[in-house]
Amino acid sequence: MRRLLAALDRFWFVEGSAARLAALRVILGTTAVIFLGLRMQQYGNIAETSADLFEPVGVVTLLANPIPSFIFEIVLFVTLIVGVAFALGWRFGVSGPLFAALLLLVVSYRNSWSMIYHVDNLLVLHILVLGLTRSADAFSMDALRSRSVFEAWDRFVAEEGDAETSSPDKRGWHWEYGYPIRLLCAVTIAVYALSAIAKLAGPVGLNWALGEGLRNQVGFDALRKELLEGGAQPLAYLVFNNIPLATAIGLSAIALELGSIVALFHERIGRLWAVAAYGMHWGIYAVMGIAFWYQLTALAFAPFLVSEGLVHWCRVQIARRFRARTVLRA
Repeated sequence: MRRLLAALDRFWFVEGSAARLAALRVILGTTAVIFLGLRMQQYGNIAETSADLFEPVGVVTLLANPIPSFIFEIVLFVTLIVGVAFALGWRFGVSGPLFAALLLLVVSYRNSWSMIYHVDNLLVLHILVLGLTRSADAFSMDALRSRSVFEAWDRFVAEEGDAETSSPDKRGWHWEYGYPIRLLCAVTIAVYALSAIAKLAGPVGLNWALGEGLRNQVGFDALRKELLEGGAQPLAYLVFNNIPLATAIGLSAIALELGSIVALFHERIGRLWAVAAYGMHWGIYAVMGIAFWYQLTALAFAPFLVSEGLVHWCRVQIARRFRARTVLRA
């Protein structure tokens, strides 16, 4: 038992840098702010619809009745402002958990009207992890609080500008910066593993991946688009009329989704899996025209793709270019 616990401890509480975790906070926090800002009017309009359409999901099930529309609009505005503080890392002890909670509330409330948009769930989970961990110990206004911006920049240049090795310096690494990234990867993988389980546990089971199930799904989607929208994707006809191709695509999707679990145990395999999953979503878009925006932009795979080496390389390049310009001006 002790060996098992020790292995779990080494696996989950791996050491990492504050810079990598902070970079993910900036990237995904900014994404969440833009995501919400683009949907402010849409969310506000939905909240003004008939209460008969209100079917609460998630944390919103605690509400017996809809929130008055003007109050919900205030909540939306506050969420957007707190989100900016989240991305900047300002007063993160408050803005981090608060933005995570407000975003969960807002997205759950939107999903309580007419349709559940599962594509938004992963972003919310990522923000929850970042908001409840120490993701603002670098690249944040809080980190600048004890010194001026100029002092912080000079220290940044001194630390990174003299680094000649391709690998990052592990001084200052801590498990409190490493395990949140492992958790971000885990929740991403959980989404895909659960998707595969849902397919296999559905009415057609494994037949979904053996040609007919996927073929019928593609055909139904294409027919709906032909009748109600501007038309189906041209590749939908190719997949529908080619059972071997549909089978190959279905088996590949199941293998990629179930095999995602392996990606959690090796960083390089995780990056390869993320690239493959990214390609799968573009394939889905090409065949069915379904745009999973978080995945198609590769932002959903940022915990896999934004590595310690990439963050270190970016910092070194920025510092070197700044120092080179300083020398030329002198």
